[in-house]
Amino acid sequence: MLRLEACAPFGTEIGELGLLGHLRALVAASGVGAVIRVDRLPVLEGAVTAVAAGHAPEEAGRNRDDAAEWIDFDESIIEDARTLMFDPQTGGGLLLAVPRQRLSDVLAALGAQGVQGAAIGQLIPEPVGRIGVVSPVNRLGPTGGSGRTARAPEGQGTAPPNS
Repeated sequence: MLRLEACAPFGTEIGELGLLGHLRALVAASGVGAVIRVDRLPVLEGAVTAVAAGHAPEEAGRNRDDAAEWIDFDESIIEDARTLMFDPQTGGGLLLAVPRQRLSDVLAALGAQGVQGAAIGQLIPEPVGRIGVVSPVNRLGPTGGSGRTARAPEGQGTAPPNS
């Protein structure tokens, strides 16, 4: 059995700060930056739709206020997806920093335990303390996820409707 502490020098449960708040703490403490891809974030079915219907907790707004100056969103990412990344979680997922050469081993070990793992981005040397959130495709999740999270680029059709 693979021991996560042997291959993930940083790990934390995504809790009250939401994904971007915890990632911001990581990059600030480590002297690095990060870039994440919105299309790689695992999302519970219906989460984007729930946020669009106004069911985001107040804490998501506070988390955004606390970290907003450090986050650079691709302009195509819709507000509901942005809010979801600041949503505080209780019993949330884990955020792990895994060296690239160990990533496939960690994902396989998690899968063997019935845990879904996803490589959502990478740490980068600069800009220190900043997080870029990009959207190379127009939906959240590796196969389209549960809802629309980005506008389609000009001239490339329309983004799919919310599920």
